[in-house]
Amino acid sequence: MKKYTNRKSLVLDAGSGNFFRTVNHDTICIDIMRPSSNIIPVSHFVQGTIENLPFSDSVFDVVCCFSVLQFLNDEMAMREFYRVLKPGGKLLLTLPTGFSPFRVIRDMEILFGAYIAYHKTEIYSYYSRSRLERLINNRFTLVNLVGYNYNFVPRFVLFIYNATRLNKLFYFLRLNYIMKVGRTSAGEGIAGVHQLKNSENDKTIIQTNKKQISKDRNVKELRYLLTDFSYHYLIVLQKN
Repeated sequence: MKKYTNRKSLVLDAGSGNFFRTVNHDTICIDIMRPSSNIIPVSHFVQGTIENLPFSDSVFDVVCCFSVLQFLNDEMAMREFYRVLKPGGKLLLTLPTGFSPFRVIRDMEILFGAYIAYHKTEIYSYYSRSRLERLINNRFTLVNLVGYNYNFVPRFVLFIYNATRLNKLFYFLRLNYIMKVGRTSAGEGIAGVHQLKNSENDKTIIQTNKKQISKDRNVKELRYLLTDFSYHYLIVLQKN
C-alpha cells in the first residue's frame, strides 16, 4: 500500500474486517459486518457489500482487497472495483492459489467445520493464472504478481486441535476428498503451464539465440511454478 499510495490518495479497504489499514487519513473501510472492536473510526467505516459498493464512479485512487475475494461473487466484485476506481487507479489483491499445499489444510478446515471465519460463507474459491486472466477481462493491466508464503505448520496444529475437539478427526481418512483436491489442483497447474508455454512460443526466435532463450524460458517457468505453489498471490492491477 505504501508503494502505490501517497498522502493525497483516496483508498478503499474492501472487506476490512476488524483491521484498519491506512497510509494516510483518506482511507475508507467497507465490510458486510460492523467490526467487533473500535479500531476503525466511525467516520472511516461504511457497512455494505463489495458486490454492490455504495460509492460513485471513479472516486478512489487505490482499492485493496486482502483475503476477501475468494468468499464473494468475484466477477461482480471486480466489476465494482473497476467502476469505483479512477482511470489508472490501482487494485491490490491477495488471492489463494489453487496449487498450494496449504489448500489441503484450508479445505479440511472448511469441510469439517473447523475453519474460524469472520463470517460464515458458502463460497471459497481458489485461483489459477487462467482464472485470474478471466477476472481481469481487459479491464485491468497486470502490474505485478508475486507469491506469498508463511509457516502454516501452526495453522495445521490448530486444525488438528479443532478437529479433535469437534470429534471430526476421522475425516482425515476420506481418500475421496484427497483425490478431489489433487485432481482440481493438478488440472489448474497443468493448464497454467500449457498457457505459459503457448504464450512464450515465438516463431521469430533467431536460431543462434535458441539456447539462451530456452534457458531463460525454463527459468521463467520455474519461477512461475514456484509462485503457483505459494500460499497466496499478491497482485497489483491498474485500471485501463
